[in-house]
Amino acid sequence: MTTTTTTWPDANELPFAYLTTSGRRTGRDHTIEIWFAATATGVYLISGAGERADWVRNLHNAPIASVRIGDTTVAAQAQVPVPDGDERSAAVRMLHAKYADQVSSTVDAWHRDAYIVALYPHINPDTKQGENQ
Repeated sequence: MTTTTTTWPDANELPFAYLTTSGRRTGRDHTIEIWFAATATGVYLISGAGERADWVRNLHNAPIASVRIGDTTVAAQAQVPVPDGDERSAAVRMLHAKYADQVSSTVDAWHRDAYIVALYPHINPDTKQGENQ
C-alpha cells in the first residue's frame, strides 16, 4: 500500500462521507452514507453495528474501497478495525467531538465500545475502484 496525503477542503464541516465497498457475495458496488472524521492521511469511520455491519464485513473480505467526501473521491485501503493505541484514541476523540450533539454516549464509552475503521488513500490503477480522482 502506498499512502498519500489527501486534502478534503472543509471535509470535517460536512456531515457525511460516502463509502463504496465491493459486496462480499455479489461483487457489486455498495455505497452507504456514513459518519466520518478526516485527517491529512486518512479517514476514520465508526460502525454502529460493529463487525456485524455489512460494509465492515465487505471490507474484511476485500479491503479496497472508495470514499467520497464532498466532490473528492479516492481509492483507499481499509484497516478493519483500527487497533487500540494512539491512532484509535485520536480517531475516537475526533469522531465523538464531531457527532457528540447527536449521541448520548460519552467519549469514554466510545473509547471502550466503538468499532473504528480507517481508510488510507492510495494510488493503485489495478483496483476495482480505480485511481484517486
